[in-house]
Amino acid sequence: MMAGKPVLTFPQLQEGVLIRRYKRFLADIQLASGEIVTAHCANTGPMTGVLHQGGRVRLRHAPSPSRKLDWSWEQAETKNTNGAMCWVGVNTSLANKLVRLAIEANHLKAELGDIETIRPEVVYGLSLIHISEPT
Repeated sequence: MMAGKPVLTFPQLQEGVLIRRYKRFLADIQLASGEIVTAHCANTGPMTGVLHQGGRVRLRHAPSPSRKLDWSWEQAETKNTNGAMCWVGVNTSLANKLVRLAIEANHLKAELGDIETIRPEVVYGLSLIHISEPT
């Protein structure tokens, strides 16, 4: 497989070590400076493949008055299928954005063919039926 141009770039991420994850959305991380910060974890799943106390993680620092926490957990280091260490994304809010960017950059054309429109989060299956009250 030939490496291509990135479809999404991150701002500078800070590395740290996972101390603990709790209440599904929170993780305490020790930064290289020794400072312990609480980061938002957008992934509500168990993350059993990447959640390792003492494991290396990467955070995005994004302070804002509209946010409760200044830090977001973006990546975790884990073993790939060959046993080598690699970084994986843990921010589930990026999945749709990454796929859309990959499609728009034609990186998935061989697998998916030509795509006319992209509609995120489309309801699948039976549609809701509206029954109106008699007048």
